[in-house]
Amino acid sequence: MQKSLSIAVITATIFSVSLIVGCESSSTVIPYPPFIELPRNERVAAIPIIIVGRVIRSVPVGVPHKDAWGTNHDYQLHRAVVQVENVLRGKVPTGTLDIYYFMDLRAAGMRRLGTVQDGGSWREEDREMFFLQENDGLLRTVCDTYAHCVLPVYSGRHDSAKPNSEAWIGDAIADILLTPGENSTTEEMVQAIAISAGACYDFSPRRTIGKLTQFVETGPLRIRQEACAALASLEGPRFERDPKGENIRRLCGS
Repeated sequence: MQKSLSIAVITATIFSVSLIVGCESSSTVIPYPPFIELPRNERVAAIPIIIVGRVIRSVPVGVPHKDAWGTNHDYQLHRAVVQVENVLRGKVPTGTLDIYYFMDLRAAGMRRLGTVQDGGSWREEDREMFFLQENDGLLRTVCDTYAHCVLPVYSGRHDSAKPNSEAWIGDAIADILLTPGENSTTEEMVQAIAISAGACYDFSPRRTIGKLTQFVETGPLRIRQEACAALASLEGPRFERDPKGENIRRLCGS
């Protein structure tokens, strides 16, 4: 039932949390409901702030406390310090930025937000794409605990990328994640395609297929092979029978 909630219900819940948080001081902000995850497809349009930055550190703030949603779990507020590189949406200060999130102290299994030293999965200097909203003066990730609330950026630094308020934000996300950045290596781009193509396809199928097709047509062998695998996985039977894709299938050896 949790995963079948409509975007209207999820959005209403987020706004409800915002209202609750807004009535309290920043030292008593509360965790989001546990079923809230990073929105995909057209739902990403509701996220007010999206940035790319390098993780400097993360630290706990205050003491753990129980959540308000009946799980009886202890949650710890954390603050990540991030060096901003790109602002895809919204307005944030240049330089370093404080980003807050809660950690379920009983969470297990999946990768978690935060640096390794802070109980999470990030390494210092990791580059991540953060999806943020403001709660009572604090910038927070749009969901808590798990690393899939943000997206890793393996494609390198993109100094030339500029926000375009007229363009679909999903295209901008795919462009960052699947465009070779300054001094990016072949292996970094292989990893970018392997890890990021699925998320990019969720946000912008058309732009993702275009980027992968370009890799197949012009990329070095290792990148071409990974792009072929991604196309076959994402497009499935359509990849096999689309008459426009005959050249791509030939290059991919299928």
